[in-house]
Amino acid sequence: MKSMRWLIGLLGWLLMINGANAESACQVEYKITNQWNSGFGAEVILKNTSTANEAWSGWQVTWSMLNGQQITGLWNGQHTQSGANVTVKDANWNKNVAAGSQVSFGFNGSHQGQNEIPYDITVNGLLCDGQSAPPPPEPLSCTVNYEIANEWSNGFTGNVTVENTGGDVYDGWTLTWDMPNGQQVTGLWGGQYSQSDSAVSVNSEQWNKQVKQGQMLTVGFNASHQGTNQIPGNVSLNGVLCEGQVEPEPLDETVQCEANYVVRNQWNTGFTTDLVITNHGTAWHDWEVSWTMPYSQDLVNGWGGVYTQEGDVIRATAANWNGIIPTNEKIELGFNGTHNGENPIPIDVSVNGTRCSGQADDIQVRPQAPQQLTANLQNNTQVLLAWEDRSDNEDSFIIERRIAGQNWQALTTLSADTTNYTDASLVVGVDYDYRVKASNSSGVSDYSNLVSAKRQDRLQIGQQMLVDNCANCHGTDGVSSSDGIPNLTGFNNTYLFETLKNYQADTRSSTMMGRIARGYSDEHLQLMSDYLAQRPFAVATQSADSAAVNRGRKIHDENCTVCHLNNGRDQGIAPRLAGQWKDYLYATLKGFVDDQASHIPVAMLNQLNGLEAQYGTTALTDLAEFYAANPDNSTGYDDNDNGGGNGGDDGTDDGDGGNDSGGGSGDNGDGSGGDDNGNGDGSGGTGSVPSAPTGLSLNNIDNEAVNLSWLDNSGNETGFTIQRKAPSDESWTDIAQIAADSTRYQDTTVSAGNDYDYQVSAYNDAGASNSSSVSINLPTLLAYGAQVYQDQGCANCHGNDGKGGFTNVPLTQYSND
Repeated sequence: MKSMRWLIGLLGWLLMINGANAESACQVEYKITNQWNSGFGAEVILKNTSTANEAWSGWQVTWSMLNGQQITGLWNGQHTQSGANVTVKDANWNKNVAAGSQVSFGFNGSHQGQNEIPYDITVNGLLCDGQSAPPPPEPLSCTVNYEIANEWSNGFTGNVTVENTGGDVYDGWTLTWDMPNGQQVTGLWGGQYSQSDSAVSVNSEQWNKQVKQGQMLTVGFNASHQGTNQIPGNVSLNGVLCEGQVEPEPLDETVQCEANYVVRNQWNTGFTTDLVITNHGTAWHDWEVSWTMPYSQDLVNGWGGVYTQEGDVIRATAANWNGIIPTNEKIELGFNGTHNGENPIPIDVSVNGTRCSGQADDIQVRPQAPQQLTANLQNNTQVLLAWEDRSDNEDSFIIERRIAGQNWQALTTLSADTTNYTDASLVVGVDYDYRVKASNSSGVSDYSNLVSAKRQDRLQIGQQMLVDNCANCHGTDGVSSSDGIPNLTGFNNTYLFETLKNYQADTRSSTMMGRIARGYSDEHLQLMSDYLAQRPFAVATQSADSAAVNRGRKIHDENCTVCHLNNGRDQGIAPRLAGQWKDYLYATLKGFVDDQASHIPVAMLNQLNGLEAQYGTTALTDLAEFYAANPDNSTGYDDNDNGGGNGGDDGTDDGDGGNDSGGGSGDNGDGSGGDDNGNGDGSGGTGSVPSAPTGLSLNNIDNEAVNLSWLDNSGNETGFTIQRKAPSDESWTDIAQIAADSTRYQDTTVSAGNDYDYQVSAYNDAGASNSSSVSINLPTLLAYGAQVYQDQGCANCHGNDGKGGFTNVPLTQYSND
């Protein structure tokens, strides 16, 4: 109501100006007779003060309620009220009021806490005396908040909120401001707007024309802009400039841009590029982007703009939808092009002739490819990749990985100058390939060499890896190069598996195999057996004594063909013997005969036990020679034996014929057999000392057994004497006397960690030959164990130090018990 007071007071002043000395025709007294919480009673007394003695023949009283009071009932008159404006007419019976007389009426009304007495009461249009002067009008003041609620490329939504901080506004308001950048209002709510050029004017609606002190009014609108959208600084309410505003800064028309040129994809002679330019200055209208291709690259097609190319210069102008680029918005361009092998990035990308920031000062070529890529599996858990950095201009290294046979995928991106990376994300048992390339803003290098890695499955060891553990004794893939150790390839897998199981269960005698076999599971033994069975049998390359081969053939044909078919080649119920090492064959047969093997079949033992009695003491050697010669079925043995007949009984008798052309052996010497007609020369007897054995050699088959072997250079020895002594001993000790024609002996009475000397001599009744000597140093148990650990390939699984290796099963946790 304060603004109404201001208006009434203003009217009063105007009346005073127009008739300050005019006589009033009436006098009024407005008094409140009673008042309660929200109501009151009042009486208005009117006196006709006409000096011309004029009577009222009807009267009409008007005034304005100052605090929104409402009349609820009136007597002695007729009233109407519209808002704050009250009109009371006479009740007809009291319409005549003579000069100097008075009339009155009363009423009840409501109020809202304030109930001030009006001061603009008039009778018949004349302001009456007896009223208080109106208060001076309060000045109007306001504050404003102009807010951009939402904005897009060429438009925005704005809200203008004004708080009335001065006098009340009752009869409507007008907001005005000037758009600083040519913005145009396209729609407005909360008022009625008009716009002329940059000037905007908004008038109140009927429902919101009153704004009391402390209240707010808000209008919202949509508008368009041309890229720049500053907030105005001259919003006014009813012509009064509101507080809380700042005049917009003058626009800086200088182009400020930042370019990001990225080669997204590149192939043999082509590429795809994304070019994003950010506007850091004022809005751009009808922009042009230009740059120079440094290596004569050619544009094929593009998007995001309209492209042209003249020589090496490419220009892109706005499409019909992106001509306006507001502050902090982007031009997003892209294009395909061709290159001649090099595709460096331009360094002069410009907008409207101004070079943008974010570019290199010098043209960069793509980096050189990394070289010497290696992959080192660490502890069977992770792979260490390492390479040589051959560039000084890379920004990063990109490592790619694939599962063998599948597509490549980027594994990680590393910073410049990096030369190694550890990949700990490998899955057990999966083959991975790796490659590395260098990258910079001009593109990527060629790839490095390819490397591979695989984490071993501790539960699924490969067949070849298992067999490799046997290579120290049995050679690579089971092909032995030692005459005392058998070839394993080409055997029946069932026979191999059962043999290994027998070693494992100690049902087949051995010096080492039992301990080795116990370290494998049945699955491992089967894998090894299957692998070896699939390999072709390797015939041992060795010399053969043809006479012994023929004698052995006869023994085989007369005793062994039921089990060992095809001259020992076929594998039916028995393993292949043909082509094996003869020393191994002899040692095995000898072990059977000497009852040193617990696994020999009874039938075979029965056959072997009678051989030496039937065919002589060389029977086992002859049989080993025959099988070692890898005979086939096309060669039969010579019935004439190419051997001698029997020599004379005492060295004087003629030998028997028997169609034998070689010499037979006399009872006491080596008599010469007869010719084809049976004429032996009978030169037997004990006439000479046997020749000394030569080529004495030895090897330790474990730390408690030594094998000796030699060449038998005589045919008249009764036997051989084996002697041994320690370095500290003064004399030799006989440790064995063995039969004639022997060429090997095993000493099982040695102790680990000791040195021994051996000598062997042949003897007969005429005396003993000279001796052949040899020495050996047996390792300690610890040294022998370390040697066996390495020789048997234990380090492959458990590490060189036995502390785990890839199996992660440390052997050092166990005691020697």
